[in-house]
Amino acid sequence: MLRFTFLITVSFWAACSFCSPAKALQPSVIYPGESWPKANSPEPLGWSSEKLATAQAYSEWIGSAAVMIVEDGIVVDAWGEIARKYEMHSMRKPLMSALIGL
Repeated sequence: MLRFTFLITVSFWAACSFCSPAKALQPSVIYPGESWPKANSPEPLGWSSEKLATAQAYSEWIGSAAVMIVEDGIVVDAWGEIARKYEMHSMRKPLMSALIGL
C-alpha cells in the first residue's frame, strides 16, 4: 500500500513539476495504438536522466513492481514489469491522502 501511494505521489508530483504554461497552450498529445512510443532521450521532454536514474534506484529500493512515466502520450521512462496487469483496489483514499497530506 505504501509503495502504491509513493508511486501515485511521485507520478503526480512529476507531472505537475514539469508542466509549463507554454506547453499547455500548444497541445500535442499523442494517443498510442497497440504500443506506446518511447522517447529516445528524456532531455528533449524536459526530464533529467540523472534524476530518473535516482528515482529508479529508489523505487527498486522500496520494492516497487513497475513504474511508467508518460508525458503527452510518449513514454519518458519505464522500468519493472510494466506489461503485467496488477490488481488495484480502493485507489481513491491513498491518492487523496498523498495529495492532501496526513
